[in-house]
Amino acid sequence: MKVPLKVAFHSWAESYVNPAASNPDGMMMLADLSKFGRSEQLHYAFFGIHEFVIANKRYPTAADYQACVDLSKSTAEANKFEAEFDEKVFKNAVSYTSGAISPMCAFFGGIVA
Repeated sequence: MKVPLKVAFHSWAESYVNPAASNPDGMMMLADLSKFGRSEQLHYAFFGIHEFVIANKRYPTAADYQACVDLSKSTAEANKFEAEFDEKVFKNAVSYTSGAISPMCAFFGGIVA
């Protein structure tokens, strides 16, 4: 017999400021074990991207890179979030934010592969 398990979650506002506290292990989840710290770097980039979208009502492009860096630094300082700044990761996150892949391209790509 399956017994229901109650799971408590933090609010989005709490997780946005401190994502590691929302995980039962006390750290951000790793997507790739060969890249420790990448989750924190992507969250750091998300600060700037999120604030840019709120301010400009559109997603940033590669030309908006420096504006996102400035927004990330100010937001991270205000929230006391510390992470290593990797320019390549940050630039890729900002550049690919405004991209969109249509579902048909994914479907036909799967067939071709």
